[in-house]
Amino acid sequence: WASDHAAIQYQDGQASSGEPSPPENSEGKPRYLPEGFVEVETSQINSSLIAKYRNDQGELILFRRSSLPMEGAFFIDTERTTRTEIEIQGEKASLFTANEPDEMSSLVWQNHSYSFLLSSKISPKELVKMAESISK
Repeated sequence: WASDHAAIQYQDGQASSGEPSPPENSEGKPRYLPEGFVEVETSQINSSLIAKYRNDQGELILFRRSSLPMEGAFFIDTERTTRTEIEIQGEKASLFTANEPDEMSSLVWQNHSYSFLLSSKISPKELVKMAESISK
């Protein structure tokens, strides 16, 4: 970790063998959304699924799921966050909690098939609830 950012990388060989089959539309995405949030956009870029959720106040939640064992990286601005190690569905996860209310918090973890990123200005507890709701 650097003092102002984290580069979280994963490489071929860190996942189970074989290419995971792409999940159905609703599988592999959060089943729980904080009150008032709806999915407003979904896109597929190579092996990554990106979903955006918004509420009536314009608050945004970003979700990214990338297939393993493809190589890739997440870059997270950590300059004004506090990092905590937690578990999501039995897997190690890093929660970067914003130190200021107007900054984004991020949650990063992986399972045997995918790496995941959730980012938003909403409560980090809500990000954890969203992560826990993703079907295994």
